[in-house]
Amino acid sequence: DISYHIRMVQQLYFLQLLQPVDDVVAQAEKLYGPVTPLQKDLNFIEGHWVGIPYMVHGGGHFARKDLFQAKGIDVTKLKTWNERRDACLEVSDPSKKIYGWGMTVNKSGDGLGLIMGVINSWGGAVTDKDVTKVTFNSPETVAAVEWLTEIYSSPKYKPMLPPGIETWTDSSNNEAYLAGSIAYTINAASVYAKAKADKNPVLESTGFLPNPVGPSGQVLRGASGGQFNIYMGAKNVAMAKEFALYMLQPEVFLPISLISAGLFLPSYAGYYEMPKVKEAFKADPNLEAMGKEAFGDYPGGSWPAKPNPFWDAVQAAAIIHDRSCLAK
Repeated sequence: DISYHIRMVQQLYFLQLLQPVDDVVAQAEKLYGPVTPLQKDLNFIEGHWVGIPYMVHGGGHFARKDLFQAKGIDVTKLKTWNERRDACLEVSDPSKKIYGWGMTVNKSGDGLGLIMGVINSWGGAVTDKDVTKVTFNSPETVAAVEWLTEIYSSPKYKPMLPPGIETWTDSSNNEAYLAGSIAYTINAASVYAKAKADKNPVLESTGFLPNPVGPSGQVLRGASGGQFNIYMGAKNVAMAKEFALYMLQPEVFLPISLISAGLFLPSYAGYYEMPKVKEAFKADPNLEAMGKEAFGDYPGGSWPAKPNPFWDAVQAAAIIHDRSCLAK
């Protein structure tokens, strides 16, 4: 009757599988404030709520500040892709098994995030804003792919690439970061949460960074999350709605959120004003920085369009990896 998921709301709606849940979200917003921007874009479709926003999953760019500081670099002040790439090369020392660049372009969620993050930062996009035209083959996209290609093919940048990075999966960068062998990566908050749970030595020097800026000059900021969905034909709709509202209660949600180290951030603005959340943010600047991302509306690869079933299908088919990455 009810499911929890972190993506594909648009496809489920397109396939006419979801019931409207306007009444549930209206009650949740009355209690906890407006839904965060990207969670609304994901779950509010054609004038109706078809998903009940539950949480925002934090994540983004993580860096070992100590490794950069050892080279006289304040990584928190590096705002562009070029600056961060060059700094990653500077801190690399293969003889000590320290590699600056910890991101793959292999077929994976992390790989797709890197590829589309760079393409969008260069001004390239899969479609136009209204999803009426495919715009992928553009000078901006070509320039972005050429920039990425140079990183993985040029001898200049080889020292900053860990061995085997071309075949990494979604867990590989987590393992490398937690092992202390990479200085910079893009990931969900899971890598930070694992370091915190295990009291890993890398935690103390880890800093969360916002998305870097590319030639377009646009600051792309946003964080999606998970939602509850109720399906057409469900037999226990009232109970499903009651369950969703129960899971959103502060006494239920906050104990999960506050120990998650960014994995389960709130989807409702009012939560961010609650004393316990403010205290947690004050105690952990990285957590606070991840929380700020929740109020942006950058949707990832569908940009500049809002989340849509076309982009969901492109992701599911791994078209970006198979057809455009990287120049060979």
